[in-house]
Amino acid sequence: MRLFFALWPDGAVRRGLAGWARSCHAACGGRSLSPENLHVTLAFLGDVKAERYSALLQIADTVRGSGFELTLDRIEFWRRNRIVCAGAGRVPERLAELARNLVFHLEMAGYCVDTRNYVPHVTLLRDVKRAPASLEVAPLTWTVSTMTLAETLRSNGKLTYRRLQCWTLNE
Repeated sequence: MRLFFALWPDGAVRRGLAGWARSCHAACGGRSLSPENLHVTLAFLGDVKAERYSALLQIADTVRGSGFELTLDRIEFWRRNRIVCAGAGRVPERLAELARNLVFHLEMAGYCVDTRNYVPHVTLLRDVKRAPASLEVAPLTWTVSTMTLAETLRSNGKLTYRRLQCWTLNE
């Protein structure tokens, strides 16, 4: 199972992000992600053996966090990764704390996770050919109240994400 923890936006934020993706695609090409796949990754686990799944659920049960508002207010081009993403000018402290807490518990359980400074973003386009021209976007604010464990699936050559389990953030 190829797993990751993420934040999944509500329908209104997803629609707004899909609009950003359409505008960016017109400006720089690439492959758009399906609106249902748009998310903010908290921790990428990669391939996880099925027998470790229940232990992973127990780890997630121990992670504490409170809900918060996340405002996505900029378009970013990551040349090295060839992606365009939605970014946040300010990372809410509760989000940074949630990501640190999750990574800590995963590391203690023996998972190899990225320990670099956490940068929340939503990938909008992959395989981008050039940076988009400066695009002005109206900020999208979303009230985050759950953390999700999701699985990456490949179907007909396309990646899709299936949400497996959610936890309410109400420390």
